[in-house]
Amino acid sequence: MKRTYIALTIASTLLCVSTFAGPVTTTMAPPPSSACGTGWYFGLQGGGNIHQDVSSRHVDVNGADVELSMDNNVGGYGGIKFGYVFGNADFRFALEEDWYYNGVDADAKVSVNGTELQNTNVNAVLNTAAFMTNLVLRYAPHGGCGLQPYIFGGIGGWWGETGGDVDVTVGSVTRSFGSADNGGFAFQLGAGLDYYFNPQWSIFTEYKFVDYTNAGGDWNDSNIGQHLIGGGFKVHF
Repeated sequence: MKRTYIALTIASTLLCVSTFAGPVTTTMAPPPSSACGTGWYFGLQGGGNIHQDVSSRHVDVNGADVELSMDNNVGGYGGIKFGYVFGNADFRFALEEDWYYNGVDADAKVSVNGTELQNTNVNAVLNTAAFMTNLVLRYAPHGGCGLQPYIFGGIGGWWGETGGDVDVTVGSVTRSFGSADNGGFAFQLGAGLDYYFNPQWSIFTEYKFVDYTNAGGDWNDSNIGQHLIGGGFKVHF
């Protein structure tokens, strides 16, 4: 009888403690959300050259001041991107290869001693291939899904054709100005915005200023700067 009484006493005590303590609940941590926009990616891009920073060039032909200049026409560009995003923190760095064709057809003007030559039709071109390496800083809150702004800067090179074809005669001296195939160092700065639909896919828009050194040829003193606005899509794998 004593054993039965002791067993019933222990059971009653445990029941009372359980009742006063309330129901036992187990807290489960929510599953981690997938990080959007991490690792390797590939993208297609395209857009327009909305403005060209082209300065005039002055040369002396038989004692006359000959001015060569190009209009700032709108052109287009298109190319590819591929790179790698490091980590999945709110602020992430990425290295990116940014390769694109960049073309502008512009009307060139020739003036002698301040007077524009008439009946001249000169097609000046700047058709280039740019090969840039960018360092990118991305802001990716809440795992990076949705909007993801970024800034970048890059260096690289370019190769292409600049100039036009025209002969200028002053007195008995004729000076020929023509196109040239050349290349050189290039750099760019820009900012953009991705929108990630899921961890793998995004669409983006971006602005970049790119500067081509040694791009003057016969039509410009030295550098040519371009302001580009475009967009595209990226896929991570």
